[in-house]
Amino acid sequence: MALAFAAVSSDAHATRIFPDTRTRQEPTSAEDDPIKLFERGQDAHARGDYGHAIALYDAALKLRPEFPEAEFQKAMALLASKRLAEAKAAFARATELRPDWAFAYAAFGAALATTGDAEAEKILRHALALEPRNRQATVALARLREQAGDRAEALRLAKQATALSDATAADWHQRALLELASGDQRAALASLDRALALDADDVRARLARARLLIELREMERAIGDLQLVTPADEASKIELATLWARAGRRAEALRWLDALSETTK
Repeated sequence: MALAFAAVSSDAHATRIFPDTRTRQEPTSAEDDPIKLFERGQDAHARGDYGHAIALYDAALKLRPEFPEAEFQKAMALLASKRLAEAKAAFARATELRPDWAFAYAAFGAALATTGDAEAEKILRHALALEPRNRQATVALARLREQAGDRAEALRLAKQATALSDATAADWHQRALLELASGDQRAALASLDRALALDADDVRARLARARLLIELREMERAIGDLQLVTPADEASKIELATLWARAGRRAEALRWLDALSETTK
């Protein structure tokens, strides 16, 4: 039975995979159908019910042992449950069954990277060897290289990510931060412009651009950005107040400081 896969929006550990059932033989009941068990597992997975999801993936695998998609989703659910050794074992089985599956290497490697596990980089590099234009692996590897202090490779990877057709506002923002760290303010400003062109409501990117414009003494543009920001969290309110003060607008700075909760004050 061939299975197709595709990603849909979800958290880092719950990317849905859609099975192709065109060649499927009809089972006698839902409990004898590995595809239905798999789909129920994904439903539980998306709800964050990882224990139930793992049980359903195991049930699907019992009926169809060579089911790499179920092994992969089980690996992701185990990783979300902080069962690292078991997650790695399930991932190894998935990629043994399907060794050229760049999607699995990228998704598992990116999720594993958030745990600080040293194997994440190797997995992400393998994903890129299989699929050099894989955005998820490129972005995750850029973050790892930045954390390792290798800003040159991190910036190279960030530029590679933003050259892709599916680059996001967050990718351009990450590139801008790396450009700032390298001392290239004008390149960073251009990257922040691209980020905000993709997502005008990105508060973090807009605050970052306002901060940079103030440093470049482009006050009119900086004030224009600050006027568009309505922060929801306390940290952003503090940053906004600070930037208003740096822009010479004391009244606006005080207004946002007054908007802080009593606990924060």
